[in-house]
Amino acid sequence: MTYILKNIQGTVLAILVAIGLAGCASEEKIDVSCADYFSKMVSSDFTDLGDGLMKDSVTQLFWYRCPLGQNFENGKCVGKILDADFETIQGTVKNFRPATIRRADGLGNWRLPTESEYKKLMSVPCHSPGIDVSAFKNIDTETFYWSSDDSDRDSFACGTHIGENRSICKISKKASNPTLIVSEDPGISQPLASNG
Repeated sequence: MTYILKNIQGTVLAILVAIGLAGCASEEKIDVSCADYFSKMVSSDFTDLGDGLMKDSVTQLFWYRCPLGQNFENGKCVGKILDADFETIQGTVKNFRPATIRRADGLGNWRLPTESEYKKLMSVPCHSPGIDVSAFKNIDTETFYWSSDDSDRDSFACGTHIGENRSICKISKKASNPTLIVSEDPGISQPLASNG
């Protein structure tokens, strides 16, 4: 009987060691920067429509590739990022019209992303920053990005910290932060030519 118990203990120990080693191997696979990961992989769920627009094939949302304030030119985000208080950001988003996208009504139906939409962007198997860097070229990992979700209190708003993969709804609306922008219908009447 002692021999059987020792064999069971030895087998259990071997299984636990194998599981532990397998766990370490999978962590090494995941522990890669997004710059390295996406240099070898095709963009996660995004289709490049050109002129700074990316379409998420899962959510069907259109994302502008650069933070608000910048333009997408020759494959790069250029210009100064708008790092502003919540009200200024909201007003600027309402009037956002990429120079290269034409609509008859002049609008693009752009808005701030929700917390869950940012969360979807950050659902990639890499880090630093935890986002598809082939789709979004100029992400600051040291700050929060405004979202459209309002806090429980009037003087606060929500934001997502892409570098830390976390969201909070206790950011003073007077604080200065950048944002990405999204649209369900940016008013594309024909396919855009890719420039990037």
